[in-house]
Amino acid sequence: MELTVGITEMQPSWLIVLDQIGVPYQEINPDHPIDPQKIAVLILSSNPDNDQKENLLQFLKAGGGILTEAHYAVTFLDCEVKEIFIKYLYSNKDSIFSNIPLCDLEMTCEVASNAQHLPNQDGIKTVALQNHQNSSIVILPSNFCKALLERETTTRKNFPSFAKKFPSEKVSRISSGSIRHIVQRALTYLFHSRRLPFAHLWFFPNGEKNIFAFRVDTDSASKSEIEKLYQICKKNDVSATWFVDTKSQENWIGHFSEMEDQEIAYHCYEHRVYSDFYANQLDMEKGLSILKKAGIRSAGYAAPYGEWNFRLGHLIQEIGYEYSSEFGCAYDDLPFFPHLGTGFSRALQVPIHPISTRRLHLAKHNETQMVEYYLGIIQQKLFLNDPIVFYDHPIHGHFRIFEKVFEEVRKRNIPNLRLHDYQSWWRKRIDARWKAAYEKGKLSIHSSNAQASIWLRVTYHDREEFLTPLDNPEKQIPFEKESPPSQYFNVNAKNLRRYNLRMLWHDVESLYGKLR
Repeated sequence: MELTVGITEMQPSWLIVLDQIGVPYQEINPDHPIDPQKIAVLILSSNPDNDQKENLLQFLKAGGGILTEAHYAVTFLDCEVKEIFIKYLYSNKDSIFSNIPLCDLEMTCEVASNAQHLPNQDGIKTVALQNHQNSSIVILPSNFCKALLERETTTRKNFPSFAKKFPSEKVSRISSGSIRHIVQRALTYLFHSRRLPFAHLWFFPNGEKNIFAFRVDTDSASKSEIEKLYQICKKNDVSATWFVDTKSQENWIGHFSEMEDQEIAYHCYEHRVYSDFYANQLDMEKGLSILKKAGIRSAGYAAPYGEWNFRLGHLIQEIGYEYSSEFGCAYDDLPFFPHLGTGFSRALQVPIHPISTRRLHLAKHNETQMVEYYLGIIQQKLFLNDPIVFYDHPIHGHFRIFEKVFEEVRKRNIPNLRLHDYQSWWRKRIDARWKAAYEKGKLSIHSSNAQASIWLRVTYHDREEFLTPLDNPEKQIPFEKESPPSQYFNVNAKNLRRYNLRMLWHDVESLYGKLR
């Protein structure tokens, strides 16, 4: 029995999420019979005709599992659907989709009328789990994964916190990380329904439980502020990634080249993103020439205000950056290659957690509450197996906050990587070629280009889990789950997504800053 996912049409959105999860997959032509011994779970990502429908039903009858969306399920299963608006989905208490962060969609979808899971803002369930013949089917809302191609629209969102006031930031309208979690939970459920292990590439090098990266945007910071934060990083053995504001720091730009074990990357010359491709190009060329004079080559870029659009995406690729990091494109997610409309970018997108100490300060958090906030996010990321990537600005001066964060990271033995290190490893992960099979209760794994740093995570239906190196699958390390931090999953969704006067003021303040 091969542990492979089949997909009927290689749509860009599905490719993004499957590469992030790291399952072996292949395109399947439903014109022909589908062998459930070679395809464990099939993603129906296209509308089947009558002949294909018969092959799909035979696949189910023989024990295969299917993951699809409501607009395809109508044709395939003749199931009833209804059209609803989904502002967001929230995680209810069921065991399959429990403890997934709020999933913002902002779209009208068809959903199965008998859906039992993941209610929307009005309490209408949106995801259906069905048994058919000998198999299981998961039906997601229509165009659920296609939402991952919507990267240009941003909105201000609140983020959960211990304190009374929620911090907010202007980020990507869709919650790509939550979409991925839902798809992964659905695939896991379908594999386990067949009593098969679910194996996927692990998200961190060398089987580590997580990674910690610290991004610094140097916006208008003085030399002394930069030096103070650098010394704190050095004292705590933290290698950060510094995105440099070259205009305000041009007169002493060489200071960055003297930093030890730090990554220096490009932020901006003028602190803004232009709507015009060539205006952005001129800004980058001017700022990069300043870094070049100091002997600094930048492999990474982070746009001012976290903004991102297709024009900027094309420029990032044309300039030759290896990666960029914009929470207007994605936040709280795994790395991925954005689709630019005509194809995938060659520059990797490395998402971060978008709340800085400035945002916490504006939400009336004192320093103790700021520390509690970040420690809670660390716990959340460990539970979700999402990378821990924080960012801040030296100009805001909350240096003691991250001293406490660094202490927690060190106490938990979480390895520290620069963003360039993580994105370089992620490219190796994407390139890994492997397959798995399961026969008579025995798992076998084969790879044609195994590297020691690439590991797999394997979960069984009886909840046994382990990590194993791709180049040495006989070595199996039990996987220890983290407990979910309830305050980040039990928050009132309506309160979290209610737009208020304080958020309006922050939007006006942000617009004024850009115009200035």
